[in-house]
Amino acid sequence: MFTICKITARLSTSRQVEISYNLLGNVLHAQVNGKHMDLYKKPLEEVDRFLQAHRDYLAEHYTAGDFIASGPQTPRVGGVIMIKTECRAAVDSIIAQDPFNVNGIADYQIVEFTPTMFCDAVLSNFLIEFGGIW
Repeated sequence: MFTICKITARLSTSRQVEISYNLLGNVLHAQVNGKHMDLYKKPLEEVDRFLQAHRDYLAEHYTAGDFIASGPQTPRVGGVIMIKTECRAAVDSIIAQDPFNVNGIADYQIVEFTPTMFCDAVLSNFLIEFGGIW
């Protein structure tokens, strides 16, 4: 027998989170405001097996100046990486190297955006320099 549990929480008047999981604690589905969130494709035990390799990959790309920020989602159903690069092909090349990608741990949703407001001028110059934030 396979039991699925669901938690729905209204965090504010404009934000609602819904998470479905099985009794082993594996997240099966997550939504914010009715929109699907990217999920790890494997249980967290499998994610954790490749976590150090993933962190080494992140460190390599921070050193190269490719990454702006990264971290896990809350709840831990996936993660986010902000990449600074000139084109989508470069993003695809960088993501292809991620141990989570190579080992089938995670799916990726690439979203390009154009920042228009900044907390300070230094950050503005840094982000606009390459013309693309992913």
